[in-house]
Amino acid sequence: DHPVQRAVRDALCRCCGVEETSLQSGIDGCCAPNYALPIQALARGMAALAVPSTLPPAMDAAARRLHGAVRAHPLLGSGHGRADALMIGKAAFAATTKAGAEGIHCAIIPGLGMGVAVKIDDGAGRAAETVIASVLAALGVLDANDPDIAALVKAPLFNTGGDMVGERRVAPAITDTFRRLR
Repeated sequence: DHPVQRAVRDALCRCCGVEETSLQSGIDGCCAPNYALPIQALARGMAALAVPSTLPPAMDAAARRLHGAVRAHPLLGSGHGRADALMIGKAAFAATTKAGAEGIHCAIIPGLGMGVAVKIDDGAGRAAETVIASVLAALGVLDANDPDIAALVKAPLFNTGGDMVGERRVAPAITDTFRRLR
């Protein structure tokens, strides 16, 4: 019930289009409250951040500052060698991505006025990276022919002996759906 936590909760409800009474919170170890949201609400929140002019003026300004900070310093949000920093840089800052817990991955795409949220049922972050990279490539935000992006879109799988035994890739129906949204 701290004023900062209330402000976070109010902003989340506003952006995601959920009622405060529907929120269930937990703690992720970062000392901030975290809320369970339906995946559609999370995507709606990302879309609100993609088009912050639809938000009240103070939230619009805050969303623009937040997006600008992440674009200016993508490593602070993910770290070296992580997919988010790579995708943000390769997208020439046309998209901002963020991995979440247990197979959640989101993207904010201001140029398309779009937000995307992915949840992999088994909680696999690697699969979520492949899906979000594939979606951004299908939307034309990432270049699937770039070797770094190609390694996410069709990620090789190796056995314990080091032999390639397959690859992670997204079902064509998913990428085809996003290609039509361009």
